[in-house]
Amino acid sequence: MVNPLLKITFALAAIGSTAADEATPLPILETPTETELPDETKPYYYYEQGTGLEKDSFSSHKIMTLNTCMLDGTLPKKYGGVTPAQERTSRLSDFIRTYNPDIFLGQEVTLETGTLLYNELKDQYPHFWIGMGIDPGNEQSGLFVASKYPLVSEPLFIPFSESMQRPTDEKRILERGFFCLETADYWIVTSHLESGSPEKGGSYRRTQLQYITQYMDLLTEVTQKPYLVAGDLNIERTAQPNDEYSQSGIAESYYDFYTEKHPEFNETTFTATNLLTFRANGEVEPPEEEERNEIDDYFLIRKTFKDRFNAFQVELLSDTYDLNQPLSEALSDHRAYLAEFSL
Repeated sequence: MVNPLLKITFALAAIGSTAADEATPLPILETPTETELPDETKPYYYYEQGTGLEKDSFSSHKIMTLNTCMLDGTLPKKYGGVTPAQERTSRLSDFIRTYNPDIFLGQEVTLETGTLLYNELKDQYPHFWIGMGIDPGNEQSGLFVASKYPLVSEPLFIPFSESMQRPTDEKRILERGFFCLETADYWIVTSHLESGSPEKGGSYRRTQLQYITQYMDLLTEVTQKPYLVAGDLNIERTAQPNDEYSQSGIAESYYDFYTEKHPEFNETTFTATNLLTFRANGEVEPPEEEERNEIDDYFLIRKTFKDRFNAFQVELLSDTYDLNQPLSEALSDHRAYLAEFSL
């Protein structure tokens, strides 16, 4: 059965034409009509059912997001400086079990590695979505979601159009998009935005985030539920006045609890490191701190709905990597966010 909310996806498809034009703001779109819904749609993911129990009450909510660097083959070493996914699956699953989030949002997880995680966690969670992308299992976004929430509606994966992604002469490792999961009280959105330096990828990331915001604003008009956005947005925050973060529109559109509490750029606030990659691949470490470490993972509340979330807290979990330990000990080149709140 097609989720009627999918009509919003196709009504917004024209947004991609503005991706490379940094000076042109995205249009304010009107609610789509039934005639804008195509004859056929598809879910763009694989759903797997686990044996874990759904939660029957939610006095508090807990969500974890982590770029896991669980890509196929030797790609984790090339792009994250960590060991192959198969060697980290059990330890990563133990890490997730330890913090026991109601929802786990993973980035850089393929169908193959997502299946490994599913097999490790299926007794912990009842619902899994893996292999997400325009061609699930082949052209993938790398998004993975495990949830204890009862299903309210069919979740949505929204692929970004070709023009919204940075051009390349090679096959992309990730075909990007975003995933929307509806709970009884709110929506949770996760994505892994375009890669590349601010000069190469910044305009595409801004467009992708604007697209998510406009899409979800329309969705909340229909459902009357607030939403959160979490994941590796690749938007670099260096705490400088002209950094990519300050130009991204995040501060204008979202409440960023972590940045408000930790505005500085230092070893206690970094959400990712490039040092593992340099070391694993025998490369010289650059002297500039911005190239050695990064802040580019986020947990955001749409400002319109800030007051709907009570006692909101975000903690950065530093135990996914330790630069003083062997590379083989790292779970990922990113740190995890753990958000807790009530409604």
